[in-house]
Amino acid sequence: MSDEMQKKIEINGKHYSIVRMNAFDAIHFKLRMAELLAKHGVNLSGSLMEAGGRMFAMLNEQDHDEILFRLLNTSQAQSLDNDLYLDSWEALNITFKPVDITDVYLLGLECIKFSILPVVEGLKKILVWTCP
Repeated sequence: MSDEMQKKIEINGKHYSIVRMNAFDAIHFKLRMAELLAKHGVNLSGSLMEAGGRMFAMLNEQDHDEILFRLLNTSQAQSLDNDLYLDSWEALNITFKPVDITDVYLLGLECIKFSILPVVEGLKKILVWTCP
């Protein structure tokens, strides 16, 4: 798989791999994220990365789990240290200990940067062209 489609990431000495989402999965993720943040009264101003940080901190359990696993699954997030795809609580519990659980959120933010941000930037260009 090309470097354009796959990214290897090191977070606190552990190694992960993610795959770039297709554009429509990225758009649907962003729309769902915005919908859930608005539902919970979270301010949508600021950057997408700030919204992503607020998203993980302020959602209820069900919405948190939906967004986290949707992001990890669609990005095919994998721990290269244990060859596990991070697609279930079991895989997360094996890969992340309580002391380093924040690493899963850092990985989630990397997924957003790799897949969602480029699509959002592309959509902004369309808005500039069509709405002068």
